[in-house]
Amino acid sequence: MKYLYYTLYRLLLKVKTNNTPKFSAMLLITMFEFANITTALAFVPKTQQVVYETRNQVVWAATMMSVTLMAINYLVLIKNTEKLCNKYKTETSRQKITGVLLLVIYVIISAFTVYYFNN
Repeated sequence: MKYLYYTLYRLLLKVKTNNTPKFSAMLLITMFEFANITTALAFVPKTQQVVYETRNQVVWAATMMSVTLMAINYLVLIKNTEKLCNKYKTETSRQKITGVLLLVIYVIISAFTVYYFNN
């Protein structure tokens, strides 16, 4: 996830209207993680799933999961952005292209699985 964050951060630095590339990259990574976790939870057998009585309980649980993911990503990614940049700054152009391709593949697979398994 760190490398995907770095790649996304590097791409967002090129967007002139984006004043917060660190936060934007973290938020996008968090959204993908949340979508992937909720999709994975769809595979849990119905007997093992938590049953929510009301819609408010679902919203509350989703909010708590999102806040937890954001807190973890903040501590792991945003706090260490400079270290990650230093770690990956010696990438060759081929490695950079590979990183962007991995990011695109991750986004496409995430979108496909969320769409396919939640319909």
